[in-house]
Amino acid sequence: MNSIASNLFRFVIFIALQVFIFNYVHLFGFINPQVYILPLLLLPLEMKKTFQYLIAFFTGYFIDMFFQTYGIHSIACLLLIYFKPIWVSIITGVRSSDEIFKPLPGEKDFKWILAYVGGLVFLHQLTITMLETFNMREILMILWVSLATALVTTILIVSILYIFFYSKK
Repeated sequence: MNSIASNLFRFVIFIALQVFIFNYVHLFGFINPQVYILPLLLLPLEMKKTFQYLIAFFTGYFIDMFFQTYGIHSIACLLLIYFKPIWVSIITGVRSSDEIFKPLPGEKDFKWILAYVGGLVFLHQLTITMLETFNMREILMILWVSLATALVTTILIVSILYIFFYSKK
């Protein structure tokens, strides 16, 4: 029960941070960090897929309600959860169900965490930017905005992980 309560608290805190603080951060006029996905990145792979998809959908839904983006964040969160085990298999080289999954500093090394967070954040941000723009003639702008926002978001998320979630083996 403690795990459920702490995960719920984590989701509430990061959604509130996104809505009340990071929504108003616009670096260079177009970079808007999306730190609310950190709890999705920390969800255990051992959790049933149905629950992961429900959690991802409602996380995106709450963000969509506050940003009035009509489902863009819900779709991006669902894609993140769908590709998470695939991405873990790619960067780890083993099936995700072969070991206990803890993407925390101290459990994994810095390069693994950077690859894990960076890849999934880029996928999430690319989905958001493509759906917001919805014009393939702007593909270079979509890639530039996605890459820049993903880079800033990755730096923030990795910093938060090392500051607040460091665990010793």
